[in-house]
Amino acid sequence: MLTQTLPMDIPSRPLDASRFNTLAHLSSGSYGEVFTAADLENNNKEVVIKKIPKTNSNRRVKNEIEAHEKIPQSKKGLVKFHGSFESRNHLYLVFDRVRGGDLFALMEHNGFRPLPEFMVLRILRSVVNTLVHCHNHGVAHRDIKLENILVDPHVTSAVLIDFGLCSFFTSSGANESLTEDLCGSLEYIAPEVIFQKPLQASKTDSWALGITMYCLLFGQFPYAVTDALQRGEDPYGQETAPSVPLPKNSMEDGIQVSEELRGLLSGLLRFDPQSRTTVQAASQHPLLKKNKKKEFCHTENSMMI
Repeated sequence: MLTQTLPMDIPSRPLDASRFNTLAHLSSGSYGEVFTAADLENNNKEVVIKKIPKTNSNRRVKNEIEAHEKIPQSKKGLVKFHGSFESRNHLYLVFDRVRGGDLFALMEHNGFRPLPEFMVLRILRSVVNTLVHCHNHGVAHRDIKLENILVDPHVTSAVLIDFGLCSFFTSSGANESLTEDLCGSLEYIAPEVIFQKPLQASKTDSWALGITMYCLLFGQFPYAVTDALQRGEDPYGQETAPSVPLPKNSMEDGIQVSEELRGLLSGLLRFDPQSRTTVQAASQHPLLKKNKKKEFCHTENSMMI
């Protein structure tokens, strides 16, 4: 039996469960399952439904709904949230269907070889603009990673998904309220999260975005930093450099990254959060303000998803 009400502590935008006809299973994870469905009240428009066991923490569900309520849904880089319903054992969240796949699938399809700079810039420009929009409305994503960024089949635009770990903050000028929420995926979490101190959530988004871009540009994670964090060591207390070292350009390894982009990436990956580049500042970088005309042409070797 499906009903429309949600637990009292979860903000509600109730939907009638009978309007959706499940089509196919897309994926499963610790958070729940994802299905496609047809919206019978909207010309059978295809949507995505997250099915989440009630035994899981309600906080992720509450965060997801509240984030989409706080952030205006007109932004191109966000997936539209339609509402929710529940059964005895599960909660269901309904979103628009986004065609394409995530960046992890793109990198896997490409054998984890570095992507060309112009393509990374296209993705970075889109995600930065979306994050600026989120931060302007007091929402930090807190789980930016390859798997949470969707791109269309021709990699012309990017969409940020899964706000289940997000943090909410207030700001006045350059002052941002602190959070004690310690979350994120290990390979992407900022150094300050490891040491369990109050932090500025938006600065952790900068770091995670930098790690994501590092993966796209160099085809690997900065393992020395990740290992230090896993051991609970302080990377910026031990490193002589102020930011994560970047691999050198190499024709053999397919790495060709301009000095301009290296400078931007180093700013995002500064160990000290106080000197780390914000996404707002990144959005004003000349590389991201350029409207490059070069398009990625589809060939049999292109990175279609």
